[in-house]
Amino acid sequence: MYIVSEQFSDLQGIRHGFTTRNGGVSEGYFESLNIGIRRGDLREHVEENYRILAGSIGFEYNNIALTSQVHGKTVRVVKKGGSIFTPVEDPCDALITDVSGIALFVFTADCVPILLYDQVAGCIGAVHAGWRGTANGVLREAVEMMVREYGAKPENIYAAIGPSIGRCCFEVDYEAYNRLSSVYPSIDLVTDVKGEKYYPDLKELNKTMLLKCGLAEDRISTVELCTKCENDMFWSHRRDGEKRGLQGAVIVME
Repeated sequence: MYIVSEQFSDLQGIRHGFTTRNGGVSEGYFESLNIGIRRGDLREHVEENYRILAGSIGFEYNNIALTSQVHGKTVRVVKKGGSIFTPVEDPCDALITDVSGIALFVFTADCVPILLYDQVAGCIGAVHAGWRGTANGVLREAVEMMVREYGAKPENIYAAIGPSIGRCCFEVDYEAYNRLSSVYPSIDLVTDVKGEKYYPDLKELNKTMLLKCGLAEDRISTVELCTKCENDMFWSHRRDGEKRGLQGAVIVME
């Protein structure tokens, strides 16, 4: 039903998970663990999927915060949770909090989910990074805001990079590649080129950003699954188009 970072699982004080498309009650092309609240799925099915996740991962169903994603770099501070139908009002692609019990969610269907945790400062973050967010530095914004808001130190932060479209399948044109390369000068080291198409590794680019922010490499873990390749496990926008549900990532401090 969901995937965990082994490193995060060994840490005290948090619960987390990267959801898959399996283990829920939704039907049709939403089958079965769709957590997207605005995809057209039946309300009662989505609610039940969140209840299933809440019981399995360990968080309160009515104490969560959901992003309203726009592929930007805005990070919101969360001080109070709510239900699945009361997402953070202002558009954002990352959430941070130092409040125990609030489950932070981001949504994906190829983009990269990243979870952050500073045990010492007592704060967490959840980040959605597609190629635009990766180019915009949304992950850097999240780390820097954790530092400003909560006194977190980059060297204390753990990061878990979740399932996303892989280098094997993520095709972009020169314009997108050039935009990414302006932020990541060494992008050619993690990119395949086939004709006029480029295949950069978004997970590695976000890992590069974390290292630039001062995180220790041994505190960064990566789930190497590709959402487009693993049809039975994930939805993929590149593969499925709009007829699909959403998976995502969740983290909560105990």
